[in-house]
Amino acid sequence: MPFFQYDKKAMDFLQKKDGVMKKLIEAYGFLEREVYPDLFACLSRSIIAQQISTKAAKTIMSRFNDLLDGISPKKTLEQEESALRSIGLSGRKVAYIKNIAEKTLSGELDKSKLDQLNDDDLIKTLANLNGIGIWTAEMTLIFCFQRQDVFSYGDLVIRNNLIRLYDLSELKKEDFNLYKKRFSPYGSIASFYLWKAANNEW
Repeated sequence: MPFFQYDKKAMDFLQKKDGVMKKLIEAYGFLEREVYPDLFACLSRSIIAQQISTKAAKTIMSRFNDLLDGISPKKTLEQEESALRSIGLSGRKVAYIKNIAEKTLSGELDKSKLDQLNDDDLIKTLANLNGIGIWTAEMTLIFCFQRQDVFSYGDLVIRNNLIRLYDLSELKKEDFNLYKKRFSPYGSIASFYLWKAANNEW
């Protein structure tokens, strides 16, 4: 399985820039985060996971893969809505996924072309898709496009851990942006360590 590619240069940068990051990186070392290079499968996974538990999402994603015998936009469009709903998808999620399948096959969602966009334009393009919000678009930049500098204000875990680890009473948007600037150009890697810290005692 492929993992997000980053190197010691990023780790050294974050350690020099920030004392908390230094402690987290020393504690956890290099983190392996799985990525999903196929854009259609990545977006489908995101839509499936909306408003359900991680366990339920994994189950439905596995059923989706089995139903199609390998996830692809063409196979998705060949399926009746009833077949897709039978694996646990709502009618709305079926519509979202089929719409993305159509745009993929038409060439509107060509990953190689989208990859030429800067981060802000790519987020806007993805967030214009039905069923994809800003946060999901940002996660797609990380886990599909492997962009190095995504630090999401919409991510509650990141915000909560900034408050906790930096001993803040609150976190205003302008304060968040100061951390984002501090961690740039490795905001995605900083995010990995903040997510990791959420599952451990600090």
